[in-house]
Amino acid sequence: MTAPATVDELRQQLVAAAGREARRHRRRPLAAAIGAALAALSALALLVLPSNPAAADVVVRIRHGVIEVTLVDLEHRPERIEAAARRAGLDVTVRAVPVGSSSVGRFVGQDSSGPLPPELVRLHDGPAGFRGFALPEGWAGRLQLLVGRPAADDETWARYSDATAPGEALACRAVVGREAAVVADELADAAVSVRYRVAEDGGVRLLRPTQVIGSRWSSWRVAGADGIRHDEVVIRLVPATDPAAPSPPAPDPRCDG
Repeated sequence: MTAPATVDELRQQLVAAAGREARRHRRRPLAAAIGAALAALSALALLVLPSNPAAADVVVRIRHGVIEVTLVDLEHRPERIEAAARRAGLDVTVRAVPVGSSSVGRFVGQDSSGPLPPELVRLHDGPAGFRGFALPEGWAGRLQLLVGRPAADDETWARYSDATAPGEALACRAVVGREAAVVADELADAAVSVRYRVAEDGGVRLLRPTQVIGSRWSSWRVAGADGIRHDEVVIRLVPATDPAAPSPPAPDPRCDG
């Protein structure tokens, strides 16, 4: 199957078509025809698809001098992502790493030391990672990214997930912002190991539920729940008086029904 046309190829095709049209209609100046064709091109977004359009698992759009690369359908195969970016002129290498369900098919970081390039804009960003990125057309740098893949049962995740997100170990359980003892009691029936992390006096402790209930930490608040393996969750606690202690968030609409 013919590879997708580049911006330059499309521009050449439109100019040629405009010339043919002008020759057929001598009343219309060639310059006007070419100008109209180029104006139409500038208003379009270029959609670069894989060789099989039915498997458009990586979508690349080039518009207004910006290249956008977006993962769809939980795509996490490095070779597919790299090939799509390469067709748009980007030097991108990708490595797949084990993650929880909510981070599969999302970029979860850079596969090198240091921050992401300052020119990069994250697309569809959130706690589980970002589903795409944008870079200026003609960007000459090299990008090394990590993409989330399904983790095996015995793997520790490369990026902690929100354990209450849909598909995760405590999916749709209301824990953030609530009292530690209440949460520990409600999660006694959880099908995974749950420990509670407290930081005080310069140190960090991981507590079992029985160490939280009835203790000096029982009134602390839950700041977050981190999935670190398919069968293990760590719940972060902070003092109720701590300015960082969150209030219970609004219900996640993805948990309706």
